[in-house]
Amino acid sequence: MLKGFTYNNQHSSSLGIYSRIGDMDIFPEIGDIFKENPSRDGSYLMPGKLKDKRLPVICFHRENNIEDVRAKQFDISAWLYTQDWSELSLDVIENKFFIAKLIGPVSSKAIITTDEFTLNFRRHPLAFSAEISESFVNDVIIVNNIGNYPALPRFEVTFTDSASEWKVSNAAGQYVRVIDTFILGDELAVDFSTGRVMKNGIVVMGKLNWQYSRFFSLGLGDNALTVTPEDVCSTQIKFNPCYV
Repeated sequence: MLKGFTYNNQHSSSLGIYSRIGDMDIFPEIGDIFKENPSRDGSYLMPGKLKDKRLPVICFHRENNIEDVRAKQFDISAWLYTQDWSELSLDVIENKFFIAKLIGPVSSKAIITTDEFTLNFRRHPLAFSAEISESFVNDVIIVNNIGNYPALPRFEVTFTDSASEWKVSNAAGQYVRVIDTFILGDELAVDFSTGRVMKNGIVVMGKLNWQYSRFFSLGLGDNALTVTPEDVCSTQIKFNPCYV
């Protein structure tokens, strides 16, 4: 069975395009900085973050003639064009997706006149699997991060009573605290990956306790989390396991 890929919410086979992976970067490049010190052996290490990776996708089509391909070139162009990052999933890599963007020009002549052409994507350094969503019970939860890299969670809160704050803490004592006047029915959303805080659909960044709050990650395996104050809200955690 021919394999393809999904990008920008559309599978390549819908346009008669199939694919295989090219010479993609497997190991992550890390933005470490090394500084030599003349007064000691070796160098100082300033740890950096993971860098984006290349993901070339070698494509081919199964149209009967050139005119059939030519008729689809504008549809292909519209499909591949995005202003922002988009999800990219490959049939040959099951249960994972990337955040990617097409880079460099793609010649319509290459698509029309050759059997193979390459789409070069730039992708975030991590791969992701399907979203996990779980609810706190009695304001506590143990959530299992099944990925092989720390994941940043998102929280959705519905208040069942009045409160003056909402706070979520991990076992290491790190926490995020939002201070506001909450009443029955208020909804709060806190996204650790973006740092965005929303109340009833409105951004309320000023309500975040910036001085002491830390947007902590979910470590590998089990993570014990607690919400306070008790018995004033229902809280749901969502996250995508990450893979380096």
